[in-house]
Amino acid sequence: KIAYLLWILTGVVLGILVLYQNEKIELYPELKKAATSTYAVIFYLFIATVFIFSPMLNNFFIGDDFTWFRWIADCPGFVNKNCSFSTTIVHYFTESDGFFYRPGTKVYFLLTYSIFWFNQVIYHAVSILLHFTAAALFFLIARKILRSYFFAVLAAFLFLLLSGYSEADFWI
Repeated sequence: KIAYLLWILTGVVLGILVLYQNEKIELYPELKKAATSTYAVIFYLFIATVFIFSPMLNNFFIGDDFTWFRWIADCPGFVNKNCSFSTTIVHYFTESDGFFYRPGTKVYFLLTYSIFWFNQVIYHAVSILLHFTAAALFFLIARKILRSYFFAVLAAFLFLLLSGYSEADFWI
């Protein structure tokens, strides 16, 4: 029922547009411009990110991921409720606990561990989403710096594929 109305209105609108058309519309250049636009390149980066990194979603935790979880689980405020959530976060920003000073990472693990516990799919999905975001921002910056659209696209896809940056997706 709705499809009949949709196609009738579509035909009427197209007929009116053709009737009152002042200049010829070239479809191929418009499609080419749309396919190579900034939004399209970012969409292509997203599709490539999902295609390349989605097999990692089912991997479990490796390496020092368990060390980060141990630091979060050992917090007296998180496990035994002896300190508040805000005190724990302040502690992350004021103390390094004899290791690297990474308060953002500790807060990230505290929040995600309290919500998702050991659901590795969520952690890897967030890592993949962050990697895509970094690649998209890299493309935008490269476009401004290089002043060449082709080299900016190439640089963004290389950034997406380089193994050094991919390790962040596999190793949360």
